[in-house]
Amino acid sequence: GKNQNGWLGHVGASGDFRRMLKNGTIQEHKTIVNSINAIAKLSYPLDMNKLKIQLNNLVELGPSMKVWGRLLAIVKPELYCTISAPRVRKAIGKTLGKSESYFQDVDGYLMLLSLIHSSPWYRSKAPDKKNELEIWKRRAAFLDVIFY
Repeated sequence: GKNQNGWLGHVGASGDFRRMLKNGTIQEHKTIVNSINAIAKLSYPLDMNKLKIQLNNLVELGPSMKVWGRLLAIVKPELYCTISAPRVRKAIGKTLGKSESYFQDVDGYLMLLSLIHSSPWYRSKAPDKKNELEIWKRRAAFLDVIFY
């Protein structure tokens, strides 16, 4: 729903994104669709160079990784996380010795994904129980909950 965290993180970011979808140019819409489709085709292990190109295309449209990370976590929750909540960025920054704003940029987001995907937590064996497996499959997206 649209509470203080909005559909894509922050209500301002959500509103900006919706305005871009409603009023953006055909080229902006093509960039969003092409980039999101290209990112959705990526699988583990991620080709970070291909991902970086697409993320830069998206960020050049205006919204930061706060917005795009949330959208990616919805598209492929097994690979991508959201860093839209300030509390999450602050906690991750404190843990990793980086500023909160570092993760709003493509390089910070890619660094975080690299750490997530190389961690024993992420690379753990899939659980046998069905309900645990459903959560495990989306574990990257649930990082938001862990740090929140």
